[in-house]
Amino acid sequence: MSSNDMLVQILKIVNDLKDEVKENRREIQKSREIEESHWQENLRRWKENDKRWEENDKRWEENEKRWEKYESNRKADRKFLLDTLIDYDLAISKQLKDKNAEKMKKIV
Repeated sequence: MSSNDMLVQILKIVNDLKDEVKENRREIQKSREIEESHWQENLRRWKENDKRWEENDKRWEENEKRWEKYESNRKADRKFLLDTLIDYDLAISKQLKDKNAEKMKKIV
């Protein structure tokens, strides 16, 4: 093989390698673009989730306030009902002229 033939072969190999490198660069660029789009999508989803968590936290706070109000209302309702029943019982006892009605009133 002559030196010109060898040089031609080497140049052919170098050109093939250049083409392969270019193709590899294109593939790498495509994969980077795909990866970047995935990261962007993940960031978007994280932001969405953060908003949902904030909304849920607000709802929990509102529900806690409602429960506190509910509990205080139930305590007031219970007290009102018991007071009404006691007053009713005392009124009946007085109508029946029960001697212990005044003592019950003081105790209750």
